[in-house]
Amino acid sequence: MKSKILEFIENNTDSWEEKLNARLIRISRNGDLACFKYMAEADFSDPLVCEARGIVIDVVQLSVVCWQFDKFFNVQEQYAADIDWNSARVLEKIDGSMIKLFWYKDAWKFATSSTCDAKDAAIPGYNELTYADIIKYYDWQFAEMKHKAEDMMLYSRRLYEEYDHDRKAVAMTIKDSPYAWAGFKAIGNEKDITDIMGVLVSANVEKLIAEYPEISR
Repeated sequence: MKSKILEFIENNTDSWEEKLNARLIRISRNGDLACFKYMAEADFSDPLVCEARGIVIDVVQLSVVCWQFDKFFNVQEQYAADIDWNSARVLEKIDGSMIKLFWYKDAWKFATSSTCDAKDAAIPGYNELTYADIIKYYDWQFAEMKHKAEDMMLYSRRLYEEYDHDRKAVAMTIKDSPYAWAGFKAIGNEKDITDIMGVLVSANVEKLIAEYPEISR
């Protein structure tokens, strides 16, 4: 499926920016990239407006480099989709700030819904902080967590040997450490550490503990 905005640019090579602005579509530039984001007052019956939900286009090469999803509407809104409720599945909708990740010119790029680069998105109320700083912080957090998990995997496996492969004894020893649980879960399987990281989620840790009811007492 070809982008409607990209087609519009190709058909209006000298005036596309002015014409899209007239449709209340904001354009954020970064080098050859342009990010398109509708304003709240835009006409949402216009397919171009609905597509402008953060799509990023290389306007020199005339190619889409990031296209997450278009504008969608709540069921009570004017332009909501015609839904067949007999076959529909309902999932929870959680609001938040959309962060885009895309590959461009041999590197991964982070961006927000209205920028080509997260460094260009200031955080309201915080001097000199951008969304790039938040992303970098959580990247460090994950790196630290991964390091701890790898250490605890070794610890858990050592305990496993010391307790003569008694899984229950190991579980009771490490019950307060989610990092150790990651190592414990890894015993006997060939999963990569990134797959095992999922057990650090508290709900999954509780699920593991439930396998050994003696621990909860």
